Amino acid sequence: MPGRVRRIITNIVLMRHIVPARTRVTMMAAIGYEIAPTAVIRSRTLIKTSRLKVGERSFINHSCFIDDGEIVLGAHVYVGPRTVFAATTHEIGHSAQRAGRSVVDSIHVGDGCWIGANVTVLAGVRVAAGCVIAAGAVVASSTEADGLYAGVPARRIRDLPT
Repeated sequence: MPGRVRRIITNIVLMRHIVPARTRVTMMAAIGYEIAPTAVIRSRTLIKTSRLKVGERSFINHSCFIDDGEIVLGAHVYVGPRTVFAATTHEIGHSAQRAGRSVVDSIHVGDGCWIGANVTVLAGVRVAAGCVIAAGAVVASSTEADGLYAGVPARRIRDLPT
């Protein structure tokens, strides 16, 4: 199924509040997304990419934004509401228009991560396995495993037990 058609079906039909989460995931897998059958994706999430991969027992809460590019969430990843995976950025243009040519990159979130509410993960970032990203953080660079990250930009606050 072409990516555009897949995105239209997903965002207009499947992301409605009345569609049960299990039905949503089953239908998304049927139209070509790589979504584990045990994953949960809540309503009102806007999915621009046709290259979304969600691992076993992962959970995406309500009203998230998943941009173009390859977005990969490992197993047991929990994503808080209103999280943004912003995989598109721009080259810096001349002074008359600073937002130059669009550049799309991937975002990878490792197994076992917990991404808090209202987090923004930017293009090209890899969140390593076992990390916690505090609510409201902006993850502008890749992380190291098993750390608590917070702030704008997100910084490692402390080590987490393995």
